[in-house]
Amino acid sequence: MVIRTVGPADVAPEDTGDLARLGRLLARHPGGALLVGEDGEQVNLPPALAGLLVDAARALEHGGGVRLEELGVTVTVHEAAELLDLTPARVVELLDSGTLHAADSVHGPAIALADVLAYRPVWFAERRAILGDMVREAQEMGLYDL
Repeated sequence: MVIRTVGPADVAPEDTGDLARLGRLLARHPGGALLVGEDGEQVNLPPALAGLLVDAARALEHGGGVRLEELGVTVTVHEAAELLDLTPARVVELLDSGTLHAADSVHGPAIALADVLAYRPVWFAERRAILGDMVREAQEMGLYDL
């Protein structure tokens, strides 16, 4: 497994402007970009990677850090929990309910990464709807009145 971490100490102060320009450029071209090497060699930058670089450039530009971690075809309960912003116990509940599926492995359930990534937008939409309901209820109860 490859893990790469880049933090503020890894970014030279004179590179901050380049990070800002890179982030803005890639954000304006969400369909991808064309990278050109110093020797003129060209390669297309796929949209998914361009989006990742936008996020990384913004984080580094503002003094944050970035961690890039290779994920396998399957993930553990803890990795799925991190990807879904849930507790491991909630991921186990999703497995028990059949919402997510896993195969048994020596290290516990092996959950297909594709399943976790497919469930992510579903869960995030559910979470937004729940939060919206909570805000509506609070407004109806006058909790936002000053």
